[in-house]
Amino acid sequence: MKRLVPFLLALILTPLLVGMSKKVPYSITFHAQASEQDPPKTYFPLDMGAQRMLFKLIPEVSQENVVAFHPFPAENGNAKGIALQLDFRGKGSLEIITRARKGEYLIAMVNGKPTDFVVMDEPVTDGLITIWEGVSDEVIAQMDKKIPRIKPGGPPSMSKNMDMAPVGKRERKDAYEAHKAEEKAKEKARKEGRPTEPEVPSLPAAPTTSRIPVEGADPTPAPTPARPGAPEPYIPPTNPVPTVPTEPLLPRR
Repeated sequence: MKRLVPFLLALILTPLLVGMSKKVPYSITFHAQASEQDPPKTYFPLDMGAQRMLFKLIPEVSQENVVAFHPFPAENGNAKGIALQLDFRGKGSLEIITRARKGEYLIAMVNGKPTDFVVMDEPVTDGLITIWEGVSDEVIAQMDKKIPRIKPGGPPSMSKNMDMAPVGKRERKDAYEAHKAEEKAKEKARKEGRPTEPEVPSLPAAPTTSRIPVEGADPTPAPTPARPGAPEPYIPPTNPVPTVPTEPLLPRR
């Protein structure tokens, strides 16, 4: 009976998760735990070791939210693992579920089959989630046709795969074509011996002033150079202030 559970889940969940579209040849979904108080038609049972648990049919995150990925060999030899970068919708959903359902399970399903799970012990705010095993080479090959790989290095705030990632089908296609064009341009540059990365512009250091506390600044203010053609600064007069006489002005009687 236990061997039939993944097969039955694949039959039940694949049409639901993939929907009516036939253009997506694979499905990747993440499902949160359900409770017995939920409507029976909204969850499915799954044996986790010796314990039977309930999970929601509607996923929290799916392959529609993935904008970049990185495959790697599974440590236990069970096919491959993949790290997924989510768009801003998937990133928000992942952060909400990991904050609200701390200590619960989140299972990953590939093509309607349970492959991996994690325990949500802390909030995930960077939009990255990993399936550590169970992803076939066929699925990775299909992903390579539609989704770019995660680029190594670089500041996260400057990555196109972060908060401002494309979410529509047309935007995803344009982003993928732009990614492929960029890779071809880099490969051509490498063959011609030209630098593959643009130089990062730099700005000269701004002069420090003692008016604003800055670590390492000179406590004495430096003279400000005059701008060419600017009027001369106003200098107040230095005439001595007259003193008030201490003797009375009227003669004594």
